[in-house]
Amino acid sequence: MSGNDAVNQTEYRCLVIGVSCGLQLNNPLFRWIALVIGQALEVNVMQVWNLFDNTAPPSCGERFESLLAVKNLVIERIVSSSKVAQTEYVQSQDEWVALLQGSAQLVVAGETVPLGSGDYLFLPAGTPHTVQSVSEGAVWLAIHLHEQAPDISSPALPSAASEISR
Repeated sequence: MSGNDAVNQTEYRCLVIGVSCGLQLNNPLFRWIALVIGQALEVNVMQVWNLFDNTAPPSCGERFESLLAVKNLVIERIVSSSKVAQTEYVQSQDEWVALLQGSAQLVVAGETVPLGSGDYLFLPAGTPHTVQSVSEGAVWLAIHLHEQAPDISSPALPSAASEISR
């Protein structure tokens, strides 16, 4: 594979992620994703996944699926049940989250934030947030930027899922 082929495949992968998130090509977040993925991955084989495959919600809580974990970046899909415990979270990493499907109400740093399909927000590290309510089968895309790389041995595949009752 030539260097240009690798760049073109990386740009294509970034385009797929960006379009799936509803990002415009001139969006700074899209550029950041392209930069991180372009620097972190040596693309040998193009594998196409779909964010809306296997989105049946768990009976309660949320299911977290790591789509990509490389260096200090983690991208995960979250599928929610309408039965979630209202737990406050304060994370050590920055998080950008988009609600791809459904509706939700969060409390972020003491303020109520309603979200609908297509809405997204940035949660800087240390920002307290709680999912107050969420529609059955809501689908989220979360991008976590850690200070240091999390302890992972290789990039995660979409089949790696964990269910957490929150």
